[in-house]
Amino acid sequence: MKKVIFSRLLRDYLDSGRKMFVSGQGIGSLSYYNYPEFYSKYLHASFFNDVGSWLVQGISSGNWPLGIYDGVNLDISLSGDGANNQSWPDVVAPANSQAVSVANYSTGGSGALAVDGPLHRLMYFSFGFEGINGANERSNVMDRTMKFLNSPTENTSLTIKYSSDWNTVSDSKATDGRYQVSSTIKAMAEYQFTGDNINSSSASGGSFHYSCQ
Repeated sequence: MKKVIFSRLLRDYLDSGRKMFVSGQGIGSLSYYNYPEFYSKYLHASFFNDVGSWLVQGISSGNWPLGIYDGVNLDISLSGDGANNQSWPDVVAPANSQAVSVANYSTGGSGALAVDGPLHRLMYFSFGFEGINGANERSNVMDRTMKFLNSPTENTSLTIKYSSDWNTVSDSKATDGRYQVSSTIKAMAEYQFTGDNINSSSASGGSFHYSCQ
């Protein structure tokens, strides 16, 4: 039951248009078997196996967000000032077109996925961020990660609900919507949206009501 509640809370959080940074070794193997729907549909990841490499290299170029870690070379071995706890980082791959690999292990396979979905934005490291050696490297990676997460996204979800008093607009000169209502009739239209950067203004989701009294 706890696993179900945990998974639902994370899904609800991301479905509301939020953003998340996820990192950790073992997430792939754990989630692939215990939270397969969340792993594939929210992290948008496929798990392959554990990796024997402790060097992670940012992908240099390409359409956004490719290149977000351009020039980054990370050492997550057990011999630095990091957490020294990265024994079995995961090898992953994008599960669908909403995710792209933005960093690879030196031996091949992805170590970081950027997700820009219709309702949420997410960065997933298949190794622990705390295991990165070098304070400057950790700071640089976090700055770039937050740049990705905080940049506006055009992906939104909009639902409009009209009360039964509204009628379909048939006048070709109508420019203010698909429906009309008599000025003498009370009516309600409810707008619900998730996402951000809606109409070039910052928002994280909400509901608006318009009524004719």
